[in-house]
Amino acid sequence: MKLPNLFPVFIFVLVLSCPAREPDPIRGCTEVRALTGSELVLIGDYSNFLISQYALTYGKRLMEIEKQTTLREWMRNQEYTYAVAKTILRFRPAIQEAYQESEQFRLTDDAGKNVPIRETGYWLNPIGQARFPDFKDNAERRTKDAAVLHFAFLSLKTPLSPGNYSLTDPLGQKTSFRYDPEKNVSDAIKVNQVGYAPDAGRKFAYAGAWRGDLGPLPMKHFAGKNFDLVDAATGKTAFSAPIRLRADDPVSKQGAAFTGEETLELDFSAFKTPGHYRIRIPGVGLSLPFRIGKDVLGEAFYIHARGLYHKRCGMAKEAPWTQWTSGACHTTTREGNFPPDIRDYAQNDRLKDRGFFNADGKRVALKQFDLIAPYDRNPEQRKVLPGVAGGWHDAADYDRRPQHFNAVNDLLAAYLFFPANFTDGQLNLPESGNGIPDIVDEALYGMEVWRKAQRPDGGVGVWIEASSHPIQKNPALDRQPYYLSAVTREGTMLYAAHAGMTALVLKKIGQQDKMKLWLDSAIRAYDFAMNPAHRFQADYEAVINKKTESLHYMEAPDVSMEYLFKAAFNLSILTGDKKYLHDITGHVKEINRALGNYSWSLSPFLFAEFQTEGENIPELSAIRQRYQGLVIRFGEHALEMLDNNYPYRIPWYPARHAFSANMRWGTCHPLVRARYLITAWRLTGDTKYRDGAFLANDFHNGANPLGLSMTSGLGQRYPVYFLDFPSYSDNIAEFVPGITPYLFTYYIPYNDVRLAHGLYYDSSARHQFLGASLSMLPKRFTGGKDRTEKETRELLGKVWPVWRRFANVEAYTVDVSEYTIWETIAPAAAVTGCLMSPGFLPSDELKNRKPASDVRSLSGYVILP
Repeated sequence: MKLPNLFPVFIFVLVLSCPAREPDPIRGCTEVRALTGSELVLIGDYSNFLISQYALTYGKRLMEIEKQTTLREWMRNQEYTYAVAKTILRFRPAIQEAYQESEQFRLTDDAGKNVPIRETGYWLNPIGQARFPDFKDNAERRTKDAAVLHFAFLSLKTPLSPGNYSLTDPLGQKTSFRYDPEKNVSDAIKVNQVGYAPDAGRKFAYAGAWRGDLGPLPMKHFAGKNFDLVDAATGKTAFSAPIRLRADDPVSKQGAAFTGEETLELDFSAFKTPGHYRIRIPGVGLSLPFRIGKDVLGEAFYIHARGLYHKRCGMAKEAPWTQWTSGACHTTTREGNFPPDIRDYAQNDRLKDRGFFNADGKRVALKQFDLIAPYDRNPEQRKVLPGVAGGWHDAADYDRRPQHFNAVNDLLAAYLFFPANFTDGQLNLPESGNGIPDIVDEALYGMEVWRKAQRPDGGVGVWIEASSHPIQKNPALDRQPYYLSAVTREGTMLYAAHAGMTALVLKKIGQQDKMKLWLDSAIRAYDFAMNPAHRFQADYEAVINKKTESLHYMEAPDVSMEYLFKAAFNLSILTGDKKYLHDITGHVKEINRALGNYSWSLSPFLFAEFQTEGENIPELSAIRQRYQGLVIRFGEHALEMLDNNYPYRIPWYPARHAFSANMRWGTCHPLVRARYLITAWRLTGDTKYRDGAFLANDFHNGANPLGLSMTSGLGQRYPVYFLDFPSYSDNIAEFVPGITPYLFTYYIPYNDVRLAHGLYYDSSARHQFLGASLSMLPKRFTGGKDRTEKETRELLGKVWPVWRRFANVEAYTVDVSEYTIWETIAPAAAVTGCLMSPGFLPSDELKNRKPASDVRSLSGYVILP
């Protein structure tokens, strides 16, 4: 759907020249798509109409507001938010009402003859924050409101014949379209939009759709008929096979379906010929084009890994390495003294030997910001730490956290598992050409900041943080001071484990000088962390519940066994010194207990070096036997999940499992889960696990209920709006590629109900705003009755299919719209790197891709519900 510029330059002229009059008829940018020959969907985007009405109604007042130079920014933001909210309340319910007036839709052919419509359905979906221009410089302003698309589903009594048609909607707007069954691209057919590896043992596409309150798109009658794999250029059939009906759609404990579909399976596993193809289902249409080729996983790896490059801190991102340019940021770090373990900031009365305790000896909860804020009173008095800059940012945070070691681990594990896959020059990095595989260079960039933070005694602070979340969204303009955390045994052992892993990888690629540098650093860190005398304790004053309290902090008495094991193993392999093995064998019971977390809290890649290097060490045979058993056990679990749990293959817990609802923060992402399969494949050599990882990649790249590639810039339909401060401030229309938002949450975010699937606004006397309490769910679901916010939330949880809940309102749905480099980006880069063919190098087209000039021209702007 090609849309006009979001913020027309004539807005101010409208404000100044139009007299008061009745509002224009509601008109939007509309498009009709055919899901099948007898099932249509009307898509309505009314953003520009709302902008014009907002300008006409509130422009004069907002222009006066902009003249008030002393007005605080939060008050200015409120003025805009309420102006937008009033505009939305004035028109969105009317659009929703009209789209449900089934009898008012009129479909006609070229001759003006009516085409009978059997029934219609409705849904709306949020697509991000509402974006309206301000009245200072016409800049984009994101308000605390949701932008939405409206969808009307039309089920026809008879299939369309080829020809031109016009659909007049209940608002009186006519949308013309052409239906050609030989050329119709149907959103109902879902494929891996990047492509399939020729040697993948299992290759599937899927077909199905959900029509809001009209329910599943009828598809069962296609089962048993044939689908075709056709040449994308010529349309010539290359392969045909029967269509099969997939497993029934499971239901959540709340009663919601997971896909809302009658899902078909299109199996072309036997086809291996490289080329460009589409799926064709007679009576449905064509899929998006995709490739079968050895480089498809390399392209995915490139885009995922480049997501890390684009999130680098402390350096400018410039041409020729990227078209998404940004300035250097956060090049100064000062000394701090706050503990780096986020677990200790929470209230946990069961743990008496770690955390923060008040004068009464009671453990208390606080935020790291409470301890850092006093530094800002005189930041220049805190020591500048030379060279301590670098690492990676997350979505709306410019800190660098201990969790970022997970990203380093995933990258280095991928190299250890499949070193032949990785070469210098694969990622178009500033370091490319230095003789080191680019994946290792990226890991080194994430590690170097911590090596430079190491003290002479070996201790390492592992958290760089400010006194608040970023205020300035452009990192290059951010002037908040950043401080390095205190040194603890736990943080230093975490560093030692990954510094040793870094040294091991550098040794394998023949970088002896660099290996010695990192080995020395790892040894010094390990020695520091193993000394109980270095247990960190400190006293603080912090404001808790508006009261200043004296607090005593102490870190845990012992370091985490998983990191002791990892660090000691690496140093044993690198030095041959038996003392490191003794440190392991002295803690076998504790290490085996820690390995029990393999199934959930630990990355399956955490012990990659033990898997590749620990085969013939008698002292560790018992631990290795337990580890191998876990690898195979959870590899098998992942395979079972892929085939049995959902119509679209994803290695996630079954619908009624206690863990199935724990989807947030990327835990359910298929490439995050695929690490279990990669680890089992590397251990056993059995390609069934590799093929399972290929299937997980298919889901990630668009073979999922939404038909959405989960990563920006990857495939053809991908997220175009998500929570990313640099993309908000870089003056580049298209958001940065390589970013994988959280997307799936199971539970429905609070602000989706308040701002999108309902309009529940609090009143404000200051802004002459009465508030609102409107459910925006279809009447079939509400019974045509007014519904409270609670009722709408409960109802939505029963009717909105779980895998379709991309409830994106950006900053107001953080658990959907945010991401981190360690939870969503690095695992995807590592898994696709393991799956790609050796020798991959990016094409010039891939390296030189330029951003789109209009976000709404991107296919991912419209994702069917």
